[in-house]
Amino acid sequence: TTHTTHTTHTTHTTHTTHTTHTTHTNRPCAMSDSIYQTTKLYGAQPAAPEYSPYQYNPPLQQPADAYYGQNLPVEPVYEDHLKRGGAGVSGDAGAHMPTDGHNCCEETFNDTTGWRDLWCLLMWAAHLLLVGVLLGFGIVSYFTGLGRDEDSEFTFLPDIIDDGARVGYSLIIVVACGGLGLALAYLWLLIMQMWPLMLVVTGMVFSTLLMFGLGALMIYLGAWVYGILLLVFGGVMLLLFYLWRSRIRFATEMLRLAGHLVDRFPGVVRVGLLGLVVQLGWIVIWAVALILVHQYSRFIAAIGGLYLIFSFYWTSQVIKNVVHVTTSGTVATWYFMEGGVGMPSNPTLKSFKRASTTSLGSVCFGSLLVSILRMLRYLCSVFRNGNSNNIVFVILATVAICIIGLLDQLVSYFNQYAFAQVAIYGKTYIAAAKATWHLIHSHGMEAIINDNLVGNVMGMICFASAAATGGLGAGLAYTMRDQLDGDYWVLFLIIGFFVGLIMVMTMTELVESAVITVFVCFAEQPEALRDNSPRVYALLEPAYHQTHV
Repeated sequence: TTHTTHTTHTTHTTHTTHTTHTTHTNRPCAMSDSIYQTTKLYGAQPAAPEYSPYQYNPPLQQPADAYYGQNLPVEPVYEDHLKRGGAGVSGDAGAHMPTDGHNCCEETFNDTTGWRDLWCLLMWAAHLLLVGVLLGFGIVSYFTGLGRDEDSEFTFLPDIIDDGARVGYSLIIVVACGGLGLALAYLWLLIMQMWPLMLVVTGMVFSTLLMFGLGALMIYLGAWVYGILLLVFGGVMLLLFYLWRSRIRFATEMLRLAGHLVDRFPGVVRVGLLGLVVQLGWIVIWAVALILVHQYSRFIAAIGGLYLIFSFYWTSQVIKNVVHVTTSGTVATWYFMEGGVGMPSNPTLKSFKRASTTSLGSVCFGSLLVSILRMLRYLCSVFRNGNSNNIVFVILATVAICIIGLLDQLVSYFNQYAFAQVAIYGKTYIAAAKATWHLIHSHGMEAIINDNLVGNVMGMICFASAAATGGLGAGLAYTMRDQLDGDYWVLFLIIGFFVGLIMVMTMTELVESAVITVFVCFAEQPEALRDNSPRVYALLEPAYHQTHV
């Protein structure tokens, strides 16, 4: 039998284990997926030892096999300390800072006072000012005719709204779809915490069956090449899922933890919804400016249109990434300060302030790179469409579009981890990119596999929710066909699908941000989690170790 005694004092913790033979029947990793209660695992921690805001107490030195029945590597004890204001996490106490010369965190925990990448923030603000000038001058020209090209056949908006009652019923359908989308988003958040393993496995099956189904459909429609490619992709995904089966446990625990953190800090949900509202408002302003610019000569309209398209890419990325950095900062605050002094009462607010002020320049910098690639891809598409009769130009443009699209995906994926570094440590974008590159070298494969497993779940959730809201929109439109004066169920099927997709994606992006942040923190400083949230550490550490077996 195994007898384990845990004696806890106010200033230190000792763990004494007497073992005659190793038999572990009640270790956490052997429990079924449905036994865990989220509030017990991730809820309020028991009274923690008193922490000094300047001195980091050494991590617990318990035998690694006391819980798991296997010899796991124990992190070395650092003579660590906290540097006031030294971390990007919200609060005055800062974060754990190992001073070991070989630890990458020594160079990352620098003083974060001041504005990061201020030059890029000023550039983004100046570009928005120019958009405002274009919009204002366009409005003046529309009402006064000043500068307008008299030969242009310009109309502001087509007269498509001629019945106020029809508009009212349409809004009822859209609002109903949006409400269902929000309800489904919260429901999925609860399911993530209760049955994450079921979601991970179902997501893997869904992604594979979707590829095989689309491949069969393409072959049925006569598109043999696309059908065969999709079937091959489905086979590759099936093989990868088999090879990744040992990684499922870690992805499951990460998904459970991320779902809990988003639920525990509802401020990040409000920031996500605020970002959605700002994004929609920006689309309306941008669309009006794009329409008004076409009242001028063809040359001015072309130059102004290209500028506005670039502005759309850049600003949309900035809004999205501010939400990501805010979520990452909130999760990092929990990771480093849970159970200790310095934990702010509203970590989301402090993280949002940093993301929208001192770190906004770094957000603009990373977003600029993605927007440049997307603008180049758009120009290649325009070039290909304008030279459709020249097969050489079409081939060259198509190859360029594929290469730029691949770069766009790589940079966007890279930015997710770089912005997590910005949120956690308050780095400039270049410093965050360097740290991310080192992280990829040391833990890149684990990150990619974990993101794929979690991403399958997010894709399945978005598709299922969008299908439900689209069905609701179609059903309501069919029921109200007399009030709408026509059969518009197909139109509202599409509208409802995208409304639900947008609402649920707002939540899933928050969860993905939380997963990425926890992975970065855990890969760089697992001892901080062991010290602050030992029960969470007891779940993640064996699951992460299993991925290396």
